[in-house]
Amino acid sequence: MTGYLARRVTLGLLTLWLVSVAVFALIRIAPGDAVTAALALAPGEGGLSQEQIEARRHELGLDRSWVVQYFDWAGDALKLDAGDSLSTGEPVTDGLGDRMLVTVELTLFTLGLVILFGFGGGAVAARVSGRPTDIAL
Repeated sequence: MTGYLARRVTLGLLTLWLVSVAVFALIRIAPGDAVTAALALAPGEGGLSQEQIEARRHELGLDRSWVVQYFDWAGDALKLDAGDSLSTGEPVTDGLGDRMLVTVELTLFTLGLVILFGFGGGAVAARVSGRPTDIAL
């Protein structure tokens, strides 16, 4: 039993690591970067010089190798440090509280609908077993 549990935990950790590498790689191969995205969000700052853009990239660590960036990113994720918002400059975690309440409300509403229609549809399907309505449900 202990061996099975150890294998499952090891595979789970390996899967989490592979997903983190895939997410990081997809973010990095996407066109543009955080600096150009922030410039698109900030009105009136489109006229920055190339030196200013490069200074901002250096400040964010985007001029370092992908390996160094990945370990910085993964280390921050393990510490639950989401960093600062590029548009407001405030910590990301400060803005999560407000948005989390709305997310929980939407999740509970959706769960209620799923339970209502799931049980209702299941009851109807059981009542008309083998008929086209059962198959459709």
